[in-house]
Amino acid sequence: MRLWRSMLALCLLCLTPLGAQVTGRLTGRVVDTSGAGIPGVEVTLLLAGQSRPILTAVTTSDGLFSLSGVRPEIYDVMVEAKGFRKQKVRSVKIDPASEVSLPAIDLEVGAVTETVEVSASVQRVQTGNAEITTTITNEQLSKLPTLDRNPMLLVRTQVGVTNGRSATIMNGQRTSFSNVTLDGINIQDNYIRDTSLDFLPNLLLLDEVSEVTVATSNGSSAFGFGSSQVSFVTPSGTNSLHGAAYWSNRNYKTSANSWFNNQRGIDRPPLNENQIGGKIGGAILKNKLFFFSNYEALRLRQHTSVTRTILTDDARQGIFTYKDTSGAVRKPNVLQLAGQTADPTIQQLLQQVPGQAKMNNFTTGDSRPEFPRNTGGYTFLLRGNRTRDNMIGKVDYIQ
Repeated sequence: MRLWRSMLALCLLCLTPLGAQVTGRLTGRVVDTSGAGIPGVEVTLLLAGQSRPILTAVTTSDGLFSLSGVRPEIYDVMVEAKGFRKQKVRSVKIDPASEVSLPAIDLEVGAVTETVEVSASVQRVQTGNAEITTTITNEQLSKLPTLDRNPMLLVRTQVGVTNGRSATIMNGQRTSFSNVTLDGINIQDNYIRDTSLDFLPNLLLLDEVSEVTVATSNGSSAFGFGSSQVSFVTPSGTNSLHGAAYWSNRNYKTSANSWFNNQRGIDRPPLNENQIGGKIGGAILKNKLFFFSNYEALRLRQHTSVTRTILTDDARQGIFTYKDTSGAVRKPNVLQLAGQTADPTIQQLLQQVPGQAKMNNFTTGDSRPEFPRNTGGYTFLLRGNRTRDNMIGKVDYIQ
């Protein structure tokens, strides 16, 4: 029940206005043929291939412009000024939680009715701020191999991100200094946050993410909750109806047993993992209202090898075995020495624990094959099944 409440909460969070999502920023400068900035130029942001304006800005006295709160998408940029030819910069990609700086846009003197079209060539070196960011695109998410379809595994491949002994960290910071969001909403376990880059209560999967931006250093204060940011963006629908269905299986039929299991007489651990799901997205109102939905189920049936420490037969009776300084074996009964008798409840519990006959290794405890003392190792196959259902829904409305 808790899982379904969590998934329902995630669905409701995704049905948010456009302004609640993680947005990017577009900056640039408009100049004339001499390289001087042109003031008062109107810069309009359009969805790629459309004529509907999304955002508009006017250049400063130095010809600079800035468009903030831009939803991650591919856009065209229209630049217009009286006495100059219009210029359209096509296919400008805006990444979430990062700034995109365009090279200087040169306007030529001419009639306003004339339009010059160029393809965007975004600067590779960020000069507008000190952020260190990387964006993992939808194509990378879909083509790179990942275990269990977990997009957080790809975050660990970024520069500055390391998987330490206990948790994933960014540039040596505490894990609580890293902020993980989905469409601008924090999705971490904010109670402890000791493993905030390894565990997400909502368990994101690949088809629930269109792209992710990782800011490992000097993250913008606009996002809060840490100097490093992991910003996930869910997919959106388009004017065309698109969907997919998928199923993957992983099992142990062609796998070999481990050397240690063979040595201890333990069979191959059974494993059968099925992941099945589908996604669909499209338009409710063309160019205005879009939807996207995804469902994925995990059915994992597996056993894993675990080792527990168990008592020898003598130790179960309260007899402590050791060697004295002369090498002689001593077996005093500590219960009798203390004037106590075995507790009946403890004896009943010990009857349910495997005895010395089940010891099959000595990697734990103080016993050795030639000299059983008090404790030894018992390795066996432990069932670890997992059943999970993930569902996400999103509606976008463009004003």
